[in-house]
Amino acid sequence: MPKRVPTLTVKEIERKLAAVAASGKPAIFAVGGVDGLSIEWRNANNCRWLLRYRKEKKKFIIGAYKKISLKDARAKAEAILESGGKRPESPSEAERPTQKTVAELWPQFVADMIDSGEWKDSRSPTVKMSFGVNHVFPVIGNMTPEAITFHHVAAVLNAQPSKSGQDKALTIVRQFLKWCLPRGYRENEFLPTDRGVLKTLYKDLSESGGNMPALDWRDVPRFVAKLTAGGLKSIGSVALLFKILTASRSEPIHKADWREIAADLSQWVCPPEHMKVKRYKDGSRAPEHVVPLSTQAQGLLRLVQETGRTSGLIFGVGERQKEMSNNTMSKRIKDLTKQAERLGEVGFRDKVTNEIVCPHGFRSSFQTWAVENDKDFDVSDYCLAHADRRDKYDGAYMRASMLTQRKELLQAWADYCLSQCPKDWCKW
Repeated sequence: MPKRVPTLTVKEIERKLAAVAASGKPAIFAVGGVDGLSIEWRNANNCRWLLRYRKEKKKFIIGAYKKISLKDARAKAEAILESGGKRPESPSEAERPTQKTVAELWPQFVADMIDSGEWKDSRSPTVKMSFGVNHVFPVIGNMTPEAITFHHVAAVLNAQPSKSGQDKALTIVRQFLKWCLPRGYRENEFLPTDRGVLKTLYKDLSESGGNMPALDWRDVPRFVAKLTAGGLKSIGSVALLFKILTASRSEPIHKADWREIAADLSQWVCPPEHMKVKRYKDGSRAPEHVVPLSTQAQGLLRLVQETGRTSGLIFGVGERQKEMSNNTMSKRIKDLTKQAERLGEVGFRDKVTNEIVCPHGFRSSFQTWAVENDKDFDVSDYCLAHADRRDKYDGAYMRASMLTQRKELLQAWADYCLSQCPKDWCKW
């Protein structure tokens, strides 16, 4: 005889769910009342009603646990069983959440991901909404989640200009489709996001190198001269130049705080939380990264201080001094490129791909300049906060070493970058 399942009440179900949530392990349990009716708990934001139809070994998603009552779930399950394992024809609009389009669902998707803690970046709502509008909606914005196939996901990836853009697009589309499942917006649990299948349908830009577009080091002084011409016109321009002179990644620049700067402005101490390597594999905290500042970088900090900023984010934007967007520095480069090309001048593009250079690419410009001008490779590598190649396990143990040599190298780099600028370049 098949095992008899007790008919659970709402309170009994809630107690059972609380126990499952406390364990933190995904689980499915039957609730009784209708043969095969169950609840699947995946995480705090993903709990749904299921009907396991044993006759044909099918599984029907009835909907999200919080949105559908126990009574309604049992009614829907009975209707499916009575129809021989098929959903009733002509469901009402209230029962057809899958009719909503990707563009209509996206704002709630973003809000839920923030509320659940899946996305911890404070800029996530703006960034993810913008990414959807600019990179997802043009291809699948008018489609329902249920209708999305491998070909549609591949079309989204083909529309991206870079390897990093493709990776971001695939990640967020996968997250979106997973979010749709427990809410009834997509019934097909098979997600068309497997990279192995997609590779046959889209051009993987990693095959052409995948490097971020970088400016030839010989052209950096011309770029800096354009950036500072007539004065630095925005905090974004100051941040971009500070990034170039310190050969830093974008995240430490966005999160740079005055508390990290020495009183005499001689150095910048980046906490590991702002660096690429935040913790080692054994869970221990990575060391701070000390950046010796050139006289030009110090001049930029004094320029910011002239605006009355001496606490909080160094490069915060707006009245509330919010963290700078990822697009702020990129937009400045694009604007300068378009301006130069309108005048018939050579724009600031990668010589190999002809793409407009990105802020991160200046790190490549710095190291190529160092190598081709016979500078010590290890010193330039430490300036970039790369992992120590002699340590194959845990990363950069020596990132705070060679300060004297790194100060000399970064000073030489700053002198070179500003070699085509007038003496009074550091002004608003």
